[in-house]
Amino acid sequence: MWRRRIVWTFTVVLAVLVGLGVIGELVGSSTKKSGNSRKVPVSVAAVPGTAARPIPLGSSAAIGVMWRMDVLWRKSNVSQAALGVNGQRLPAGIKNNLVRIKLTYLGAGTGEILPVVDNIEAVGARHELYGADGACNPPSGSDFPDGGVFSIRSGHSIVGTLCFEVAAGDASSLELYGLPPDATPFPPSYPPPKSAVWFLLR
Repeated sequence: MWRRRIVWTFTVVLAVLVGLGVIGELVGSSTKKSGNSRKVPVSVAAVPGTAARPIPLGSSAAIGVMWRMDVLWRKSNVSQAALGVNGQRLPAGIKNNLVRIKLTYLGAGTGEILPVVDNIEAVGARHELYGADGACNPPSGSDFPDGGVFSIRSGHSIVGTLCFEVAAGDASSLELYGLPPDATPFPPSYPPPKSAVWFLLR
């Protein structure tokens, strides 16, 4: 009789312990899952115009508070003859790239074009900077009237083509950035200041 009681008591204790173990495992498992879910980082979308999210080709963006720039189109591997540069061969491994842009002045009074054009740089995968001034068609790499040495009134726009002499290895990855005229680093360096606005060229 007493043996039956011992076996029965032992069986009940064992069943309780097993039950508690199962419940503990379930609670621990749910806690781990909820704990893991809290650790998943929330992705933050890149701001338009940054290097991580350049402005698409054909779109526009503000350059500082007084200017707006549209990148209208880009032509790569343009010949010297097409640029009207005769008798002057390109250095080996260098390609001409034309970028058509529109600048709009949003400030008061008038805005000077040249400081804006001088703050536009092209950058390839090798992080080498290419400026338009003095490239492709000396003495200026742009067809803005007077080489950009003039001003426009508030609310007015001007369109011109910049020409960049680019290493062939950078041509397929080329992007453009513009800086406000009051943020001119000299000499230009990579990476540019945070105020740079990036544009895709493909």
